[in-house]
Parts: sequence; C-alpha cells; structure tokens
Amino acid sequence: MAVAAVGNLVGVGIERRQGRAVRAFEEACGFADLTPNELCNAVGGDDHRIELTLRALSAAAESRLDQKVRALGRALASGALAEHDAIVERETFVVDALARMEAPHAKVLFIMDQPPIPQENGRVYKSVDLAWTESKLVQRYPQAGDVMASIIATMSGVAVIRPLSSSGSAYQQAAYDISDFGRLVLGRLLEAGLRVDR
Repeated sequence: MAVAAVGNLVGVGIERRQGRAVRAFEEACGFADLTPNELCNAVGGDDHRIELTLRALSAAAESRLDQKVRALGRALASGALAEHDAIVERETFVVDALARMEAPHAKVLFIMDQPPIPQENGRVYKSVDLAWTESKLVQRYPQAGDVMASIIATMSGVAVIRPLSSSGSAYQQAAYDISDFGRLVLGRLLEAGLRVDR
C-alpha cells in the first residue's frame, strides 16, 4: 500500500515539475516571439546555450514561484538569442542566482533595495545608517526571523547581496547591501510580475 502511495506522489510531483519546465519554455518562446522549434534552432548545438537551457528548465521545474518560472524563461530566451557569448554567460549567472532563490529571498532582496531608514533631503547619512543587518531585516520581515541567517547566506552565496566592510567599529553586526547584480535579478523578477507586500 505504501509503495503505491509513494509511487502516486512521485508521479504527481514529476508531472508538476514537468509542467513548470514547460511553462518556462513557453515563456521563453513568447518573450522571444518564436515557435518552440525556432527557439530550439536558436539554441542549436552551442554547448553554452544548451547548458543555459538545461539549467533554466531544471530551476523552473523545482520552483514554487510563478514569477521565477517566468523570469527563468526570459533569461533562457535572452541567452539563446544572444549575439555574444558574454550575454550568454550573464544569463547563465542570472539563471544560477534565480535557481537558489524563492519567495522569501525575493522579498528580502526587495526590502534591501530600499533604504533602511527614511530619507530626508539635505541630511548626510553615515554608511552604518544605510546598511542592512540581520536584525534590521528581521524587523522589516519578522515572519522570516528564524531563517533570516539562511536567507542572507544564500543571497550572499549567489552575489545578489554583498557584505560591507566591517573594519573599524562602525558595524556592530555583519552588514550587507544589495549588489548591482542583485538589482538586475530583482528587476527580472519585477518584470516577470513579482509583487511584494511591504
């Protein structure tokens, strides 16, 4: 009985994963205004584009965030149609970062794109005032308090946030800022329809 139940669950899971991968591929086709066959031809036999496609579809299959699936499809299309290898590489980095992120990471990234304190015209701010620490993030997103350290570690690992220098006594805790790459990834998610509750 248990074997049959597990088999059913695995079958449902595989079917759902395949459906998300298909949605990402359809998003890529729509974004590039190509048929599936035309997109496959654009990928062609190029190893970098094939690898980008496999990574994007694999990440989409495992995602629970629809906007991430769409963003992955768009990155696939941008890389497949790129004229230069540098763009293919950039899209591969975007796909790899998105693969590690889910809704809580996206929300923290969105929070970190805002200043941690209200901005006033003419006021000169110290860098420590504008830095994000784990405690400041937890204050803004208390539901993620127990896992905030893990969220920060994941985001730092894919370089969407960067640690700020802690030399001297300005930072009492580890401090972080969104990176330029993080803004690129966040922009991709927002373009794909991400809505974040403040």
